[in-house]
Amino acid sequence: MVMSIDINTQAKEGFDPYTIRDSFYGNRNILTSTNLYTSMLLDLADNAFAKSRNSVTESEYDGADRLYQLHLFRRHVKKWLDPSLDEGPFVLIHGDLQPYNLIVNEEMEVTSVLDWEWSRIVPRQFFKPPLWLSNHIPPTLAFALVYKSLYLKSFDKFLAITRTLEQDMYGNELLSNEWTTEKSDRGFLISNALESWTEIDYFASRYLDDIYTTRIRTCRSVYGHL
Repeated sequence: MVMSIDINTQAKEGFDPYTIRDSFYGNRNILTSTNLYTSMLLDLADNAFAKSRNSVTESEYDGADRLYQLHLFRRHVKKWLDPSLDEGPFVLIHGDLQPYNLIVNEEMEVTSVLDWEWSRIVPRQFFKPPLWLSNHIPPTLAFALVYKSLYLKSFDKFLAITRTLEQDMYGNELLSNEWTTEKSDRGFLISNALESWTEIDYFASRYLDDIYTTRIRTCRSVYGHL
């Protein structure tokens, strides 16, 4: 069964995330659907929103705004999901692949990867590259300027190395091509927010708000006031 840092955090705070998680598993305790996995993560985000101390606010406007961001994120996730990948493939991820869990030699080659306790099998769309390449945290990467000008600059260098290694080892560029597509719509940040509910609001308010506001303005300019 899936166990993650986010689920563990909710459990420690008394949110009972296991009831939600277990409701998505069949008799074999195995998830075989990307849609089910994603729905589970969205329900866990709703669970945290409803019960977390961080959601308590004296401002009715702030509460409504956070609820709207969660709704906006849900809508966007449905468009992000690739229906052709619903039944796999599924891949192994580390679960906490941060610089402090990597050991390198004098040539800066990775020699060991530590702390695999959060490793798990996830749908392929959740296999994302390191988000710390430009030394910015995901909430900051949600800003267009930071993502496009700083993160993608570092990521493209990383991607070029990945592409070369992939071709040498496997004779194809499947992962590199997929990441090239995902980077354009910030798919990395979507999968990250799904697995770290505290970052949904940052992603929605700093990225999705601009997208949907622009679309509404465009529609109004073309079709008149809606």
